[in-house]
Amino acid sequence: MANSKVTLTQDRLKELLHYDPETGVFTWLPRPRSNFISSSSYGAWNARYAGKTAGVSTHGYRKISIDDQKHYAHRLAWLYMTGQWPTSLVDHKNETGSDNRWSNLRLATKSTNGSNRRAACADNKLGFRGVVAYKNKYVAQCHVGKGPHYIGLFNTPEEAHAAYARTLNERVGEFSPYFGE
Repeated sequence: MANSKVTLTQDRLKELLHYDPETGVFTWLPRPRSNFISSSSYGAWNARYAGKTAGVSTHGYRKISIDDQKHYAHRLAWLYMTGQWPTSLVDHKNETGSDNRWSNLRLATKSTNGSNRRAACADNKLGFRGVVAYKNKYVAQCHVGKGPHYIGLFNTPEEAHAAYARTLNERVGEFSPYFGE
């Protein structure tokens, strides 16, 4: 979401980093001597960083520090490609937070971004997303928008999950991990 304290511009970003939209990788560009206090710091920085992959991976996402501010690489990719900071969340279509290829990124709301998960929650013992056991039956429900939405009661977890997937497709379209199935 928009951060009013962020002062980084597309021009400054492109002065410091190269972004390859095909691979999603940011690499540091060589910096001119005028950016440094001494020739030795200029030489040391360029020898250590220029041409190297920028940032560090934390919790499955890449973060890059620029001008004493840390930024997620997927948000920097948006700025780099569009010239604008993203106005909402940036979603990774394939659910892989480290995959910052331009074709894998899109704007999302908190709700649609959360819908784009195929795996069941860790505490779901059935192993089916959107399904809970209830009196020898299985309830399908989704949490898109406000609160849980009851879909129905089914005889098998597979039937309940299929209903969940159909409903999710209807509610969030391309943000559903089951879209097109």
